Amino acid sequence: MYNHLEQYTFKTMDTVFIKNLILSGKHGVYSDERKHEQEFVVDIQLYTDLKKPGETGGIQDTVDYSKVKKIAEEIVQNSTEYLIEKLASRIASKILNAYKSIEKVSVSIQKTEIWKNGTPGVTIVRTQNENWRIIWSRTSFQR
Repeated sequence: MYNHLEQYTFKTMDTVFIKNLILSGKHGVYSDERKHEQEFVVDIQLYTDLKKPGETGGIQDTVDYSKVKKIAEEIVQNSTEYLIEKLASRIASKILNAYKSIEKVSVSIQKTEIWKNGTPGVTIVRTQNENWRIIWSRTSFQR
């Protein structure tokens, strides 16, 4: 009955995550937002296979979330972007470049200080396959 499923392999997708990472940066469409630091809350979810580190208990077999945190800190605190979409995309791309074992990454960024009532934000999802297409397209046409 399910013979057509034999051609597909199903892979377990585990997650490593960082929630409520509070960072300061100068990002936004308006010039005032880019002059004065404001608070951003960043959530990162990394989709990968954690079977081996679950068995070995070795840090070398998993994603070191402290290094992922440093990637987010570096980008948010040391650059300026007009859109948080671009900020989230840069974080995702750098994580995927650093860890080939991560198949998919989700990055959410909230701007907590912009409104008195409500919190705007974005969530982007990028995959390792998509990341390689972007890198290839950027480099394939350069002379």
